Amino acid sequence: MAFTPLTFPFGSKLTSTQLNQVQGNFTALAQRQDGAPEMRGICKRFVTFFSSGQAQIIFSQGVTSVTFAGDSTHATYTINWTNSFQSAKYCTNFAAVSNTGLINRNFNLMGGPNKSSTAMDVYARLSDENNTQGINPQQITVVAWERD
Repeated sequence: MAFTPLTFPFGSKLTSTQLNQVQGNFTALAQRQDGAPEMRGICKRFVTFFSSGQAQIIFSQGVTSVTFAGDSTHATYTINWTNSFQSAKYCTNFAAVSNTGLINRNFNLMGGPNKSSTAMDVYARLSDENNTQGINPQQITVVAWERD
């Protein structure tokens, strides 16, 4: 279903047909179909993976693999993108969870020195005021999108 511009009077009760049209527009927008508004800054690729000594993907989009490239004190992972970005000038954001499920720790997540249009390295450590040595996170999420 193609994107269809819709208008409704404020406070009106929508029919099932109108609700289906709204749902069709959300689908067209998410799939970037012809006629749908262009949404800039939408995440192009993402991955969430277990990171306890290996890299087991939980769910992802646009990621072929995640490889553990560290040791017990250095959690380094290489993320390989399914399709290349136009350049290495894409944006990334990171999140992590400790093995105890705590999210109030200090996360040291950053892109490593190796970043290309096809892959990037991520370095991750968790620490808090009682443990400055840090530990490797249990789960990591990385999202990426291209600059316009």
